[in-house]
This record gives sequence, C-alpha cells and structure tokens, in this order.
Amino acid sequence: MLEQLNIIGSSNAYIHPLVDAQRTVNMYIHGDEKSPLPVLVDFPGYGKKIEISDTLVGRQLFSNTKSKKLYSVIGDKIYLFDSLLVPNNIGSIATFTGNAYIAANNNKEIMFVDGVNGYLFNEGTSTFSTITTTGFPSAPEFLVSMDEYFIVNDAGTPFVYVSELNNGFGWSSDRRDGLIAKPDIVIGFGTVHRQLFVIGEISTEVLYNAGGSDFPFKRQNNLILPYGCAAAGSIATGQNRLLWLTQDENGVGSIVMTDGTVPIPISTSNVDIAIQSYEDVSDAQAYIYKIDGHIFYEINFTAANHTWVYDLTTNRWFEREFEGENRYKGQAHAYFLGKHYLLLYDIGHLYELSSNYSSHDEYMFRRERIGTRIKDKTSHKITVNEIGINFLQGVGQATGIYQDPLVFLSLSDDGGVTYGTRMPASLGKIGVRKFKTHWERLGEFNDLTYKLEYFAKTKLVILDAYIDYTISGT
Repeated sequence: MLEQLNIIGSSNAYIHPLVDAQRTVNMYIHGDEKSPLPVLVDFPGYGKKIEISDTLVGRQLFSNTKSKKLYSVIGDKIYLFDSLLVPNNIGSIATFTGNAYIAANNNKEIMFVDGVNGYLFNEGTSTFSTITTTGFPSAPEFLVSMDEYFIVNDAGTPFVYVSELNNGFGWSSDRRDGLIAKPDIVIGFGTVHRQLFVIGEISTEVLYNAGGSDFPFKRQNNLILPYGCAAAGSIATGQNRLLWLTQDENGVGSIVMTDGTVPIPISTSNVDIAIQSYEDVSDAQAYIYKIDGHIFYEINFTAANHTWVYDLTTNRWFEREFEGENRYKGQAHAYFLGKHYLLLYDIGHLYELSSNYSSHDEYMFRRERIGTRIKDKTSHKITVNEIGINFLQGVGQATGIYQDPLVFLSLSDDGGVTYGTRMPASLGKIGVRKFKTHWERLGEFNDLTYKLEYFAKTKLVILDAYIDYTISGT
C-alpha cells in the first residue's frame, strides 16, 4: 500500500507523544499551508559581522531609520554603528546584564533605560548624559516612545511617566499617572496604532493621546483587560502588532496578540502547557521580525532552555534551538539598512540574520521533523517496505565534509515515546537534482512514528514524503 506521508507540519507535542508527537525544529512551513505546494524550509541562520566583546553579553538593539544609525547595549556599554557598521562606544551604563530598552524622539535624542538610570544620547551634539531631572523615576525599567514622547515606568510601582514633547530631559511629577483598574504595578508598555498598552502584572489598560497639557494620555475604559504580563521581555511590537506572555492572579496564561483592539490568544493549548511547565518564565525575551515573506514572533526562555516561534503568516508554532537542543541564542533584533541583525544572549558580538546562512555562525544546527502517527485502524501490525522523502536534492557543498550530506531517519513503535537507531541516507551531491532519498525494509510496527533529522551546514527543503507498507493478515 503506497500512501503519502503528512510530513509538512508544525510543532504540536507536549501533552504526550501518544496524543500528538509532531515537532518541527529549526524549520517552518513556507507558503500558505492551504496552497498546493507548501514545503518545510530552514529558519535563517546567522553569521558574525562585527566583533565587540567575548566577555560582555548582548542586551538590546535599536535601529534609528531617520538617522541611519544602529544602537546596541552590550554589557554595560552602548555602541553606535554607522551605515558601514563601524562601532563607536558612546557611553556606559550602570548595569552589565538584564533588560535594557532604547527609544528615539524627533529631536535627535536616543534614550536608554536599564532599571537603574535613564540616559540620553544627542545625535546632533554627540553628547551622552545620565538623566538627573527632578521628577524622573528612580528605577526606570521599561521604555517606549509614542507621538514624540518618551514613556517609562518606575519599577515596582503603578506609575507611568511621560516626558515633555521631544524633550528627554523634561520630566515632572505632574506628568505621571497610575494604573487604576486593579491594585497592580507596571511591567511594561506596547504601542500599536497610536495606542499605548500599559501592561501590569495582572491587568492591562489602554491609553490614547488626548492632548492634555500635563499628562497627555487618557484611558480607554472599554479596553481594560483582566490579565497582565509574566515577563517584560516577552513584550514585542512590530509589523503593526503587539504580542506578550500573559498572566493573572491564577498564574501564567497564553501568548496574546493585538492590532490595537482586544488581544486574542495565539498560543495553542500544547504551547501553553509547555510554557506553564517551566519553573521560571520571567527571563523570557522576544522580538518580531519579517524575513523571506514571513512574520515571526520569537520567544526565548533561558532558564527553561527553550525557544518557541509563532509564524504570523501561517498561524503556526515551531521550535528553534542551538546546538545540543538548547535555547536559540538570539536576544535582540533590529532591521537596519535592508538587513537583519542579532545580538546573542551569551556573547557580545553583532551578527547578521539571513537565509544565506545555513549555520549558527560556525555551529551546525539540527533540523528535526516528527510526523503524524501511522497505525492500522484494525490494530493489525504494518510492515514498512519503504519510506521516501522528496527534498530539494543536490545541495552538497563543492568541498569539505558536506559534499554528500546525510539525512537521518529513526522510527518509533510506541507512538513517539522512544526511537530506534538513526538510519542515514544521502541527500545528493551538488547538482545531482534527481537523487532519490529513501529507506527500505524497515520492519514491522504496531504504532509507527517517524523522525527526520539533518545536521549538515547546507540548506534543507522538504517537499513531501511517501510510505509503502503492507498490513499483516491482509
């Protein structure tokens, strides 16, 4: 019996493999899954562009499109990169690790906060200063800009502080307001379609610019939400959307998304179960980027050592990992002069993110696809004569160890709980486009689940798959 295998899919595991073992790691569905030919392709890799520090760690990136400058927080240092990516250390801050945020106004001011101080860099005068204005919060933890105002919180309080228009030094006690719907503290902010989401621990309020002379923002009473945020770093704004990991009095909830209206949950029950099983989610770091026609929200959990990716284009969840099944190393992202750049959470260099890279710098990354279970409805055993996978063939490198790259298949007879030995097959040498990748005489199974893995530093594109099997007793 020859059947097509349902190999194109996303991650849906984590209740138990016997319920659904499907996983897709370091790959995603390219194209609309409803289209005739969706395929699985690699997530973009990254390569080192500028070396800064082996001892400091990446914390934040910000692209000022108006001035064509890129800013980064690496350890306790702030670097400005010009259009040629030449770095310039423009100042130092009080902390070496933890969340840091960057924003700009229309007066050539770039503002930074690190939970201890606020700092301003003036692009016109090239001066860097710590903000000491009376009325500025004592522990500025989160920062956004909207309508040419800087907006910050004061850690552990319910207060929102708003600067004077286009003046990062203009602060006063009259220019603050607090959350009122519930006793709460401000965790962070998100801005989308000129609305300010003030996100607390267990509640969220939405403000708009009403033009007040002191505090210019006014609450939208029809958008007071009964949940807040489990991790400030999970808040990400981009592509006219705002996403974050929620929580309320009962604990961690779902990941939600809004375009300015009432947020909707986007995480599946299985993703929720996985995240809620983590002992600590407070270190979550997320960012949004659009690349190769897809918009991704990527959320990294350092203590839990895991990365989830939501594809806003196909509404599907995938997983990313670094070598050794560890969390993906991305910490902060910025799109600058037509290219995507990354900082990593454990080292202080600038990297380019691109589908031109098939590795994580010098490190290989594993691709994995676990497909749907195959089981006879009458509980007869099945004998697998052949499994074939149709790839984009002939991707071997001209020289080196990946001239004839191997892909590995392993099989499970217990619904994906355990797998047998990895069985290699060639993906084809460079230019050999009609090569057939298949495995024969694979044995007898009660409940078959298959896992595909690929380790080479070359592209992997999965087109479709088939299985040839017979049913015992028929």
